[in-house]
This record gives sequence, C-alpha cells and structure tokens, in this order.
Amino acid sequence: MMALTLVQNFLYQRWNLGSVRLGILIRAALIDMTFRKATTLSARSHLLYPDGRIVNLMSTDASRVDTAMLSISLVVSVPIYTIVAVGLLINLMGPSALLGAALLILTNPVQGWAMSKLGPIRKKASEYTDSRIKLTSEILQGIKVIKFFAWEAR
Repeated sequence: MMALTLVQNFLYQRWNLGSVRLGILIRAALIDMTFRKATTLSARSHLLYPDGRIVNLMSTDASRVDTAMLSISLVVSVPIYTIVAVGLLINLMGPSALLGAALLILTNPVQGWAMSKLGPIRKKASEYTDSRIKLTSEILQGIKVIKFFAWEAR
C-alpha cells in the first residue's frame, strides 16, 4: 500500500512539473505575441487598446492560462477518483454510501452558480486594474518628460 502511494505521488508530481512547464511556455508565447502586436498598433488602435489594457493582458490574463494548466489534469482525474471512492464506500458501507455520493453530485450546480456570480466581480476588478495601470503609465510618462527637459529643481 505504501509503495503504491509513493508511486502515485511520484507520478502526480511529474505530471505537475510537466503541466507547469507547458503553462510557462504557453504564457511566454502569449506575452510575446501580445508585445509584438502592441508594438505594431496604429495610433487609432492604440486609442482602443491603451497601455494599461495591454499590460493587463500580458500580466493577468496570460497568467490565468499558466495556472489553468494545473487544473486540466483535474478534469480527467476527479471523475475517476470519485467513481473509485464511491465504489469503495459502497463496498464498505453498503447502499447508504450512495447518499453521500448524491450529495456530492448535487452540490456541483451550487458551485457553478457561485462561480457565475464571481465572473462580473472579476471583470470589474480587471477594469480597475486597467485604469490603475493607465494612470501609472501616464505618471511615468510625465516623469520622463520632466527629466528629459531637466525641469526638476536642483
């Protein structure tokens, strides 16, 4: 039993390592493509996509892809683990274990509803982040102009 647990943990860590590496590569590719596109934007397009929004795309949204790579393994493994666990519980406890399994399955729509309520909150937080980055960029541009023309007091 202990050897099986060790093998399972070893394989799980190898899967996580591969997922993290793949996520980092995908994130780097997305940031590179976003940066290349941002440097070739016309002045008109730059009004639609200001610096704050582009930086937000490169930092926040690309990192979501990075962290999502770890969750992909759960899509496959959680149903298998659930079926095995319910099977073992039925074997140990009898049909009364089905009540716990039903409760587990019935709480999924509640979690889906809660996550759908979280979506607009995340969008609003992203808008605040965009405005904060835009303001910071404008302040830094002002500092560059002051330093360039040597308007600062000595």
